[in-house]
Formats: sequence, structure tokens, C-alpha cells
Amino acid sequence: MNNNPPTPSFLPDGRLPAAAAHAAILLPGLGLVVPVLCWARWRDRSPAVGEQALQALLYQLCGVLYVALLAVGAGLVALAVLLATQADGRAALLAGWQRPAARVTAGLLAVYILPALAGAGASLSGRRFSYPYLGAWLRRSLAGLYDPEGAVPAQERWLAALAHASQMALVFGPLVPLAALLAARDATVWLRRQARQALVYQVSGLILAFLLLAAWIASVLPLLIAAGVLTFGSQTLDTLPPAALVAPFGCTSILLVLGILAWPVYATLPVLAMIRLLQGQDYRYPALGRRPSHKNDVLA
Repeated sequence: MNNNPPTPSFLPDGRLPAAAAHAAILLPGLGLVVPVLCWARWRDRSPAVGEQALQALLYQLCGVLYVALLAVGAGLVALAVLLATQADGRAALLAGWQRPAARVTAGLLAVYILPALAGAGASLSGRRFSYPYLGAWLRRSLAGLYDPEGAVPAQERWLAALAHASQMALVFGPLVPLAALLAARDATVWLRRQARQALVYQVSGLILAFLLLAAWIASVLPLLIAAGVLTFGSQTLDTLPPAALVAPFGCTSILLVLGILAWPVYATLPVLAMIRLLQGQDYRYPALGRRPSHKNDVLA
């Protein structure tokens, strides 16, 4: 029996969807949906298109980390420069740095976007494209997960893993598992269960984050009023009773600590889910996931 995965090849009419999966990088956030739709429509007709779509989705999710690191780095550099500059010279410094900073930002974004456009061009010409490092990793993983008698196809495992990992895209993250649920209706129950878990987990996290932010704003308002930043009738720092300041300050501190403690856990669980799935195992979130009741539960 041949246990090696078949070599994917393009169908003539599969070039356009593969190119669209790569070019979707030009749609920040919403572009995450396009590779999922292309994979769901073409994975059976042309595994090569499915592989290219998974590569495109993986690259976009890694791009989220890339852009986040750029933003953090730029913020730290700007903060260091401002702190090292006298107050009277900061305005002139900021004005002089706007154009060079814009050029550097455009160049760094081009470094991120151009490989995806190269992938779109290669797909249109019918050639298999591979992102540096990421493409080889995905292909090795697909080959390692390939099991001709397995109940879960290797590409479905990868899409499920990326559905969990899409949490890093924050508000756009739930679009990936949602698109998998709506577009891949003929997929295995296992994939749909994993996508449903990821969707519920991410939406729940966003709702909790919104409620936490709203509670934090509500607790900060009395402090802003007391400090004179906001005005509310004749209330000032001198006229407000001490209890009116202690309670908001305490609530603000508690909410900040809760947010700091909860975020690492919330961000780590999807990474753990992705690792487990790519190791050929199952995963369920605490209180959200449901283990299959019998062996055939993974079959559609």
C-alpha cells in the first residue's frame, strides 16, 4: 500500500481561486475569509488549490504577528526618542520624522505583501508556490499527517488548526472558523466541531473583553471627574467624598489585574489547540469542547 500523499497538481480552472487566496492579503482582516472559501470549494477537485489556500491563510495569520511587532517596535522607538528629547523640541522632531517614518512603514509592509502577490502570480501561471519556511513546513506536516485510511484528512486538520490560531487576528479572527462552518458543509463532523469550538471561544472572548473594557471605563469616569479632566456639575476632587474615589480606584485596579492575568491564558489555549491538532490529536476547550461519543463521530 502506498502511504505517501499524492503530489498535488493544478487543474486549469483552479489557477484563479489559488491566486485569489494569495491576493486576498490586499483585504486586511476580511482577506482571511477568502482562502477558507477557496479551500472549501476546491480541496476535493484540486488538492493543490487546497494546499495553496492553506498556505495563504497561514501566511496572513503570521502577518498579523508581523504587523503587531512592527507597531510595538515603532511605538517603543517613538517613546524612546520623545523621552530623550527636550519638551520644546518634540513638535519639530515629530514633524521631521513623519515622512521618513511613512517610507519605512511602507517598505516594511511591502516586504510582507509582495510574497503573497508573487504567490498569486505563480498560481495564475499554474506553478506551485511556496512561502519561505512556511510553505515547506506546511507540506512536511501534510505529508506527516497523511493517512489513506484515516477518518480526518490532513488538510482538514490544518484548517482546524488555523481556525484556532486565527484568535490572534482579534476581531477578525472569528471569521475563519465561521467561514469554515458555512462553506465546508460537506467536511467531516470533526472539522465542524473544531471550527465551532474556535468560533464560540473567540466570540466569547471578544464579548468578555468588551464587557471588561466597558466596566473599566465606567470605573475610570469618577476618577477623571475628580481630577478635573471631565466636568460633571460642580463635583471636584475637594467636594467628592473619599469613598467616591476609593471604590472606582479599587475597581479599576482589579479590572486591570484581571485583564493582565486573563489575556495570557486566553491567547495560549488556541496555540495549544493548534499544536495538538497538528500532532494528530484531538482538542477541546475547557467547558466548551465535547469529546466524540464514539469512534465514528468524526465521520460526516
